[in-house]
Amino acid sequence: MERSEEKDNSLDDFDPILLKVAIEGARLGTFDYDVATNRCRWNRRLKEMVALPPSQQESFDSFAAMLHPEDRQKALTAVGAALDPEGNGLYACEMRLVSYDGATLWVSAAGQCVFDTGPMGRFPVRLVGIVRDVSQRVALLRQKDLLVREMSHRVKNSLQTALTMLDLQARFVGDGTARSELDEARGRIQSVAQVHQHLYQASDPTRIAIGDYLRNLVTELAVHLPVGVTEIDWSTTGDNLAVPTDDVLNVGLIVNELITNACKYAFVGRVHGCVTVSIHDGGQNVEIRVADDGVGLPRRVDPLCDGNLGMTIVRSVVEQLEGALFCERGTGTCFIVRFPKR
Repeated sequence: MERSEEKDNSLDDFDPILLKVAIEGARLGTFDYDVATNRCRWNRRLKEMVALPPSQQESFDSFAAMLHPEDRQKALTAVGAALDPEGNGLYACEMRLVSYDGATLWVSAAGQCVFDTGPMGRFPVRLVGIVRDVSQRVALLRQKDLLVREMSHRVKNSLQTALTMLDLQARFVGDGTARSELDEARGRIQSVAQVHQHLYQASDPTRIAIGDYLRNLVTELAVHLPVGVTEIDWSTTGDNLAVPTDDVLNVGLIVNELITNACKYAFVGRVHGCVTVSIHDGGQNVEIRVADDGVGLPRRVDPLCDGNLGMTIVRSVVEQLEGALFCERGTGTCFIVRFPKR
């Protein structure tokens, strides 16, 4: 905002008494920072919020002194960006303050810098804005996150019990079709259990780093999936994108089925093989590739229309992702799943 525009953008038409009542009713702190003098004016609510002693003069330095060490750089960077003559002057930051009575509170601050123009060009004059105490909201969100983690931990433990039961059952059926079906069921449950393990450990329970998740999932599958070769080299590469939890769960089911198929069919008659899972950030899309260097698919087989259970699950889950499934034939087989980044 330029000084010459200040009148046009002001609240002159709004009753100042009503404006004051609205600010006080909303329990908002207000600040007015004079850049040239480094002085600030805080309203009564902001002074109460930070327990400012009557003898203490509010200033930018007193604000900086209250910043929590872990939020100091972020908060000062936000102020610097607002004062930048090349920017739009907008200020917004959520941070912790250590008040004068020693209490730590979360606040959300927002404002606008007023600029003027002189012989040397545009320069900042004042930064004005509001401050809200959001400590209660942050506490509630943390409590919710703890509940989500606890729930995920319990679900993971329940799924782990189911996996243990399947392992015990598999010991008594020996080899053959029944054993193969138990192993496939185990892989599907494992892909879900891994999601809940990551939810329990994640700082944001709504999103999971998909690269870390797939690395752990592939490691688990490599241990338990039966293969008819001496050795398979497993690798997971690519971008470690933060993806919504529901999408990660679906990707896990897809990767489990594709890896299971590779182990069953790709390396017949081989003593060595490679399976690679890769994640690519495609801008608007996320791309997952599951590739093997096996014998390749017979020409008569169209995996995108195949009626077996594994590929039916893959196609169904890709549809849930609002994505697309592709198959490349060459040295081995490569399945590609693309879905919108959310």
